[in-house]
Amino acid sequence: MKRTGAMKFDEYESSGYEYSDGETSDDLKNDKPIQQNPVKPTIFKKNEQHIQSINKSMIDDSKNARISTYNDSDYDLDQKLVINKDFVFPGTHLTENVFILIAHPAQFSKVEVEYSEKNPYYAWQYTNAPLTDFSTGVNTTYKSAYQSIHPSFKVNILVSPSAEKLNQLQNFRRDAIPSRVIFHYIGYGFPQVDKSNIFLCDGKPNVFRPYPARKIFENLKTPSFFIFDCNNAGAMLQVFDSTANKQKLKNKSPTSSQKIFTGLPNIQSDSNWDDWICLCATDVNETLPTNAQLPRDFLTTCLFSPVAMSILCHIIQYYHTSFPDPGFPLNEINGILAFGDKMHRQQLEDILCGLTDAIASDCLKPQLYKNLFRQDPAIATFFRNFILSQYLLAPYDVHPVSYPSFASMTRHPLWLQWRTSIDQWITSTLTPLPSFATDFFGHAINSFQHYLSTKLDSRMKMFLVTILCHVPFSEVANNPKCFPLLAKFASRSKENRQKLAQSIIFKPCFLLLSNTKNTEEFNSLCYIIFSMLYENSGFISEIRNDIDYQLLLRYVFDTSISEKTRTIICGIITLLVSNLNNINPFINNKEFHSKLKNVISTASSPLLHWILLLMSQSFNGISIDPDCFVPDSIHFQISLSIFHGIFWCRAAAINALQSYFQQGDQIINLHLILMILPSFMDCSYTVRMQLVNACAKFLHQNAEMFIIGYRKSQVVNSAATFSQLFALWYDDMKLNTLKQNFSEFLLKLDEVAHRNDSISHICTIVYYIIDMLSHDPHPFVKKRATIFRGYFQRLTMSNHGTNNEGRPHSVSPPFALDNLQKGQKVSFSEDESEHTEDTEIFPSDITNDSLLSSSIQNLLRAGPDWIEQPKIENKSEMSTYSLKIQSTLVAEGRLFKFSPTHIDFDPISLDSAVATSNKFIFSVDETNKIVNKIRLSDYDITDLQCTRIGNDKVVVASTGDGCVHLWNPSYSTPFCSFRADANYNIDNIAQLCRCKGDKLFTTRGNSGIAMWDITKQMLVGEWPSEEQHIASAMCLSPSNENMIYVGYANGYLNAVDIRDPDAHVRRLTITLGDRISQLSASGELIYASTPGGKCAIWNIGEATLSTLRIPQGPPKHFIAHKHLPLLFTNDNVSSPQCCGPDGLPLMQFIDVPSQCIFTVHPTLPAIAFASSAGDMYTYMLQ
Repeated sequence: MKRTGAMKFDEYESSGYEYSDGETSDDLKNDKPIQQNPVKPTIFKKNEQHIQSINKSMIDDSKNARISTYNDSDYDLDQKLVINKDFVFPGTHLTENVFILIAHPAQFSKVEVEYSEKNPYYAWQYTNAPLTDFSTGVNTTYKSAYQSIHPSFKVNILVSPSAEKLNQLQNFRRDAIPSRVIFHYIGYGFPQVDKSNIFLCDGKPNVFRPYPARKIFENLKTPSFFIFDCNNAGAMLQVFDSTANKQKLKNKSPTSSQKIFTGLPNIQSDSNWDDWICLCATDVNETLPTNAQLPRDFLTTCLFSPVAMSILCHIIQYYHTSFPDPGFPLNEINGILAFGDKMHRQQLEDILCGLTDAIASDCLKPQLYKNLFRQDPAIATFFRNFILSQYLLAPYDVHPVSYPSFASMTRHPLWLQWRTSIDQWITSTLTPLPSFATDFFGHAINSFQHYLSTKLDSRMKMFLVTILCHVPFSEVANNPKCFPLLAKFASRSKENRQKLAQSIIFKPCFLLLSNTKNTEEFNSLCYIIFSMLYENSGFISEIRNDIDYQLLLRYVFDTSISEKTRTIICGIITLLVSNLNNINPFINNKEFHSKLKNVISTASSPLLHWILLLMSQSFNGISIDPDCFVPDSIHFQISLSIFHGIFWCRAAAINALQSYFQQGDQIINLHLILMILPSFMDCSYTVRMQLVNACAKFLHQNAEMFIIGYRKSQVVNSAATFSQLFALWYDDMKLNTLKQNFSEFLLKLDEVAHRNDSISHICTIVYYIIDMLSHDPHPFVKKRATIFRGYFQRLTMSNHGTNNEGRPHSVSPPFALDNLQKGQKVSFSEDESEHTEDTEIFPSDITNDSLLSSSIQNLLRAGPDWIEQPKIENKSEMSTYSLKIQSTLVAEGRLFKFSPTHIDFDPISLDSAVATSNKFIFSVDETNKIVNKIRLSDYDITDLQCTRIGNDKVVVASTGDGCVHLWNPSYSTPFCSFRADANYNIDNIAQLCRCKGDKLFTTRGNSGIAMWDITKQMLVGEWPSEEQHIASAMCLSPSNENMIYVGYANGYLNAVDIRDPDAHVRRLTITLGDRISQLSASGELIYASTPGGKCAIWNIGEATLSTLRIPQGPPKHFIAHKHLPLLFTNDNVSSPQCCGPDGLPLMQFIDVPSQCIFTVHPTLPAIAFASSAGDMYTYMLQ
């Protein structure tokens, strides 16, 4: 692959300047340089405008607050972005064409009524009205009723049609696919339907002939919707069901054990004969009530005038003597049945809509409820009113039935609320009338709040959730106040979000985003939208034509909106983009990137994290125009996030920077990969997962140059620490001062990118990092890196022989003390046999969904109103105790089947952690009961410490392969696992660790001291050692938190002051003459011992060494209390004892076996023992 020249960034400058001279490194050079003339740096210089434009405040520690805690799902780096797609909302209105079949008025006969002779009425018209007026009124009533449900309905009224006319429906269906057709049959005036036929006029007014109902079904096919408002209507269900089954057999359609109405039209209607709906006013052999005060089209009137029908039925049932007017009820149609002014009419409609919806959600299976009430709005309206008709007809012993079928809901307790509201309306003499909606919805809100405040939301009924979803669209005062309640409910659990996804009226909620206000309600609405889009991506289909990306992006950049709200909006856009991929026109421009740079330079960590995620998702598979980001050095601004204090931001930054890779500009690509590579020493496995993908992508793009460089034998500087590797790769840049000198880092980076052999050099580094990560402590990072490593190795072998002579040499040697000489040639590890993945073909899935999936879960757990966690300093000082050297056994028990190897107390409580010989770690409470356990690695546990981060317990365990694992005992997986030593080929040298608050200090072999920030999960500093021997013990000074002491195998005690970034771990002028096996500190004293039992005391203040003699005998294990003048020792022969600082015994723990390990509490007068037999004892000192 041919290298391009450097881009002329100086064209963007207002004035010229001189370039610094480029230098060619001798550390890594090819025999035949790919580019003969060195390219001088062209991007940065001192005081250069590009460096000045970078805002370094984005990595300010004051903004590094997390929004939620760890969850075990975060450990699964192989997880996919799981979005529920169990149903898909329609993109357009599904039901369009309506055919209403009614009798001619001449066919109406006088009906005998129960109570008095009254003219029957139909469509709110008396049947004895003049023919022209009646026909016009019926047509107008039905058409306006249907179009009030949806304006697009095309209503065709068939008045007493012939069989020939009805047969023509099949011609219409050919042109109507895939819309759903409504066939509405009103039986008044026709003979009663029988078990298989309806009756049509045969040319004469009162001559009827049977017409097979099955032909209606066959002509209309599916998807279809039938309404039968007549006596014996339930017989039609049997006919249609039988016909559908025959058609399925005829067309050999696949059948299932259970018919499920999908609610969605199928263009190939012949293959979905279950996709039909039918509403029947009566069951088989039932007749509609003959009370003349009731309409002859009872079901139809109920479907179109549900509130008026409710009032009418209530009056007839409870107040029929109060309305003696013979013209009742039509004379009152504009009075009491019109239920007052528009406001109160709307309130009753709101109540009925919410109430019937709530009853259905409580009684139906979730999938059926979604299909009927949350897909086609027209179908939802019909079924809500159909449920009402069941309730209103129940006193007459009439039972409307339907397909899909469901049990009667007439006994649901919410109907009492509806009856009360109607009764209030009829009887109230107050002026103005009471607010019915406020009473109904207000009581629901109060109940909902009670469940939340008492944390009983898991017991909340579906109907209550559904009612709350209707509140925002009701006439209740302050109705948006329900959004904070729903958001809080959704944040409590996944089960709650599933309930809300069932009930929410999503599209109207989404459209409310256009009414932005910087309020709690708006923030909660955004959280609800975000959680629902994740819970069910089917909502996206419902709103895809209503998405205004410009508006949403404007919110992201609007500083008047709170950052937590902008963060959630970023999450909403990211979910939309992940499904639709249609945002590119709005973001692939210079204006957007300029705004982006301003935001990311000042954003807090949650907002920065999600903006970077949005970038990586938006540009997934799309090349960004360099003119959008190069002039303002936006990619360099993003690169600052690689050193951010929150690992989510670092991981998202790696993903985002990959989006800026260019096909035709190697300089940009080299800059980008060099910005990313420092993440190889990151503690977070989430970050390293993204690093593996980035390295593989870069190496694959530069495969040709990698193969050329792979064949060359490289002469390298040996490096045993991360800082030495970093200096080797970035031209002697100091790791400890990287953040303070970020401009210098960018200059060094530019120099490396313009070396003669830059591509080959960087490809070698990238491959080395992939090889290192193939030994990662996280199993999936290791697996993924191994797959990539295998691919690239096979790639080189296909270009030359497979013998070892053709293999390249590493840029870092394996761990071996006798190989630490400059210029030593070393090779990569040869442990390929344990990995047998087929890597002949490059894995297509370079990226994975784990970062986005974990980030979504993180934001969902945080809820709409996360509180940034304050940094809590752990107090380690101990009050002065007047010790009489007495002990009280407070807990004991046999806990372990294998011998304990390490033990430590929690810094605050009497809880403890114990490691055993089978490589398990146990969390033990103060009563010596095991509460949790974990196996972190296949390697031996070499050290164990307990600490606190805020209020969270953290167990720190190091293993023989040079790795460290951080585990919160509340979970089943470690929240952090990382390589604490750069040498990864040796797995039998102890890794030592010590903690002070959120700072972790490690050492291994002769690699010096490394300091890690547990909260930030990153390397803070590294101090190399001057020793050529292996570190064997380590301790921190209680009197000076900046002093670290290390004992070595040659008997020397070394120390380093970590305040000096350039310091080395240097020898003190003392030696014990044998390997220092244990170090322990108390005040100004450092106690050291050897395997032979020799003990010494180093006085820090006086810089003197003295010998410690213990009368009991040379100790095999000892520890000094950090704040009390006490030593605890054990010689593995007699029971352990407590001694004074001079070694003289003060008391003995006679109940404890001699073969044991122990630890003392750092702040409490307590000591815990774990015997080789698995027993544990805890004593309090007095």
